[in-house]
Amino acid sequence: MYDTADAVHRFVKGRIAVLQTDDPQNKARLAVLRRGLGKDPADSAEVWSITMEGIPDELTAKGSGIIQATDAEWAIHTALTLYALHRQGSNAQMSTSERSFASAIRLLTDPSDESGGPVKKRFDALVTSESITEVANHARRIVQLLKASDRPIAFDYPALARDIYLYGMPGGRRAVRLRWGQDYFRAEKADRNEENKEE
Repeated sequence: MYDTADAVHRFVKGRIAVLQTDDPQNKARLAVLRRGLGKDPADSAEVWSITMEGIPDELTAKGSGIIQATDAEWAIHTALTLYALHRQGSNAQMSTSERSFASAIRLLTDPSDESGGPVKKRFDALVTSESITEVANHARRIVQLLKASDRPIAFDYPALARDIYLYGMPGGRRAVRLRWGQDYFRAEKADRNEENKEE
């Protein structure tokens, strides 16, 4: 399970390394990826040259008789289409290994609102998702909020792809939920420590 998760991470990291360069060909690729948002990978033929070309065999259902996208293909498709959404209208680098997805979400919350407000409600909906497709839907809404933020908030898209893959695995969902919770509340503590330093 974890070997496959690492392969998902490496594949998405390689794709994003290419997509982060600012050139007309990549702008066209990002536009194509955005058209795959919210769709089943099997119904998104136009994005396959980006999401499937060169994909390791262990991440596909090739030769298995399965007629639906694997969890790995879902994770790759979701992470790359969300990345394309996040980059829309911006030349900023939106993927960084320095911030997790949950830490990025925490940056959107109002520190004066103890309940966490609407962003925390979206986070709660994300972590109680019952399937990869539900995770993808909630993650898309969160990325739209990150995109609308008045400052660029990048996060680790390859790690998100890995987490989405693990979310569909037996025992993986609990581990991912716990890590997201830890990252969200660790980020909250870091924000408070930063505020105290400034005072």
